[in-house]
Amino acid sequence: MLVYYSQFGMVFVVKKSNRKLLSLILVFMLVILSVPVISAGAATNTVTYEIEELSMTMDIPDSIKVVTQGVKQNDPLFTGNTFDYIETMSKIRESNAYLYGKDLNKNFEFEVLISEDQNGIQNLRKLSEKKLDRLNQSLSSEESVLSSSVYKSDSFTFIELIRNVTNDSGRYFYKDYYTVYDSMGITVRLISENDDFSDYELSVIKEIVDSIRFPSE
Repeated sequence: MLVYYSQFGMVFVVKKSNRKLLSLILVFMLVILSVPVISAGAATNTVTYEIEELSMTMDIPDSIKVVTQGVKQNDPLFTGNTFDYIETMSKIRESNAYLYGKDLNKNFEFEVLISEDQNGIQNLRKLSEKKLDRLNQSLSSEESVLSSSVYKSDSFTFIELIRNVTNDSGRYFYKDYYTVYDSMGITVRLISENDDFSDYELSVIKEIVDSIRFPSE
């Protein structure tokens, strides 16, 4: 009697007279091992965008159609029903957004805001825990903020905020990731009319945040 151990932790006990059966089993196992495994969580197709002032790049899923500050009215983005030129550029000017986008699959909006930091911070990642906690508390005390916490990715530190904002266009909920790099404040923002953000929305905005890169990082 022969005993064989497979890579799958299974044990085969085969009589010497059934070695032909064993050979067939081993061939079958080799075929299984040769079949590629397709993961349900395969990476989303993305487009890389650069914010030239900071040499900052980020990867945005291609389901999100993106408008930048300098886009022209004859751009193909405005030929369909996704964006109205006047309305979109008004939104960009109102929030001073560097990028503004819409997800065509799930119908949510997203912005990237860039402005000079007003707290004298050079790089949020380099703050001490004490100063970081103090900044988090300061931001959480703002009237529009419903909650705040610190989020650390592999490369950066962010203040994660949920805001409830009412403006001329209506009432909105923001999911903000705020960081500072080279004295510039950077906010990656998810915009929704519902405070109950979907798992899909939260995963997309986090993927974008985690993809941020700077040349010196």
